[in-house]
Formats: sequence, C-alpha cells, structure tokens
Amino acid sequence: AVVSTQSTGYSGRSVLELQRGWIINNNGEKLAVTVGKEHNYNQITYQFDGETLTLKFGEGNQIRWNGFNGAQIVTSPDAHTCGLCGNNNGETEDEFNTRYRQMAED
Repeated sequence: AVVSTQSTGYSGRSVLELQRGWIINNNGEKLAVTVGKEHNYNQITYQFDGETLTLKFGEGNQIRWNGFNGAQIVTSPDAHTCGLCGNNNGETEDEFNTRYRQMAED
C-alpha cells in the first residue's frame, strides 16, 4: 500500500516501512541500503540499484520502491491478493469489485 510518501511492506512476521529517500524503517531501526549490494533481513532480500529499491520475499513476490511516491507490487501467479491489487485471477473485468462482488465506486 502506498500512503503519501511512504509504503509499508508485510512479509510473514516482518513489517517494514519504506520511507522517502530509500530508507527502510524496521520499528525505528534503519536498515542499511547500499547501491549495488544485496542485503538480507529475516526472509526478505533487498537491493538498491541507484534508482529503485527492490524487496523480494516469498515465492516470486516483490515490492519495487522509487524512493519518493511510487511502489510497484509484483506477485507470483498463484499468490492470493485482494483490495487494490485485485484478486489475481487474470480477469480484468472484476479487479475493482468489493468483497461483496459489488463494483467499487470512485
């Protein structure tokens, strides 16, 4: 989820907050981010290429953070998703349905 200038990523028991300027906050502790170096934290691997911070977790799941206001969430084809991510069933017609199968309004 993207909120203003931050994004929060959840993986298993880890909750990491991605903050402006490619900062990873773990409950007040800032995790090291080095250009070109891969880091590991719990079951999350992350790497910064100078423009995008990519977090990898689970089986084929990724969050790509631009360090300012955008996050791209990439899931494996069999991942269970909901909400703004849609339901990952390959049918674009039902991506904006609520859990009650009603079309979400603006």
